[in-house]
Amino acid sequence: MEAALMMGAAALGLAGLWWRHETGRVAALAVLLVLAGAWRYESALPVPGPDALAQHNDHGTVAFRGVVDSEPVNRDRYVELIVAAREVKVGEGWQPASGRVLVRSSPWGRADYGDLVEIAGELEAPPDFDGFSYRSHLAQRGIYSTMYRPVVGVVSSGHGLVPMRWLLDLRARLSDSLAASLPEPEAALAQGIALGVRSNMPDEVLDAFNRTNTTHILAISGFNITLVAAAFVWLARRLFGAQRAFLPAAVAVVLYTILVGAMPSVVRAAIMGLIFLAGTHYGRQRDALVGLLFAAGAMVALDPLVLWDVGGQLSFLATAGLVWLAPAFQGWLRRLPRFLSESVAMTLAAQVAVLPVLALNFHQFSPLIVAANLLAIPPFAFIMVTGWLTALAGAAWPPLGVAVGWVAWPFHAYLIRVVEFFAGVPFSS
Repeated sequence: MEAALMMGAAALGLAGLWWRHETGRVAALAVLLVLAGAWRYESALPVPGPDALAQHNDHGTVAFRGVVDSEPVNRDRYVELIVAAREVKVGEGWQPASGRVLVRSSPWGRADYGDLVEIAGELEAPPDFDGFSYRSHLAQRGIYSTMYRPVVGVVSSGHGLVPMRWLLDLRARLSDSLAASLPEPEAALAQGIALGVRSNMPDEVLDAFNRTNTTHILAISGFNITLVAAAFVWLARRLFGAQRAFLPAAVAVVLYTILVGAMPSVVRAAIMGLIFLAGTHYGRQRDALVGLLFAAGAMVALDPLVLWDVGGQLSFLATAGLVWLAPAFQGWLRRLPRFLSESVAMTLAAQVAVLPVLALNFHQFSPLIVAANLLAIPPFAFIMVTGWLTALAGAAWPPLGVAVGWVAWPFHAYLIRVVEFFAGVPFSS
């Protein structure tokens, strides 16, 4: 850090000497920004304190109390909880503790967001697997301990943020509505695309998406945000007038981002969506590259560890590919019909950009990726719109949800069958 301060002082000195020269000013500013980024990254690295719960890892049975600080994830055989520790039992008394724990409890040990829970079991350090550092993956979320098959008891409820509890309750109600209105696996697909709930997706369907490199369709992304923003702009203009449509649409984008989980890919899309909404409202020029760079800078400034999130990397690279590569690909394909050249160019641009990260992290690539995406993507808007209509209708009146579900089902079924078909082709991955 002392070296960084010395370099910063030198950069300021050079800026003073070369202030009349644009190159000098830009160079000095670049050095200062790099040093500021290094300082921010170092300051974001977690430093375990003396009360860190992780110091009890691999020391037998431990009892601790903490608050469930995110939405529980239901799996087939267990429920996954993220618990922020408050106290740990030492001897016969309780002492302050800190740190987040990944807890996998039985489906019958139900706890919800905001519950204060008391948990007893064996704390373990997260393991590393062959080719994948699970420990580093959890450390990016501030998790340094895991606990499997513990005894979980709810002490009290209501410790989370009230708006977050409302949104999670709404998400659960809409998810249940889709489950009651559509058959499986179409219901699970609708839950994933509309609400970001992917835990109910059957393994064989999820594997088909993985084998064909079409999992990006399941992720909440810029297209989802665009549809939400467009819908609320249209509604707000009719309710409040064109001059007052920006604020309701912006609030809707923020709430939707939180509702579906606020993963880095969603936050990136939301920031860019808000910039585009503001540009439209104030009559300013909109530039996708400027929006992408601003989103990247804002997210890294708030949480530098987002750099290592694979979902965030894929989201930024795919968007950069659309900005930089798609025009060139479309020029090469100009002899094709325009709708086809645009679709192929955008698919190629996004996939070429993310290929290194996909290969490095998932060790597979589909040579059928262009064909699979060309057939899978076109009904996405209908899937998104009909999925949301089904969820809202079912939440209001279950029979109405079933009726709307009949309209939504063909689009969802089509997407699943297309992906399964390509996944079944020899050498598809």
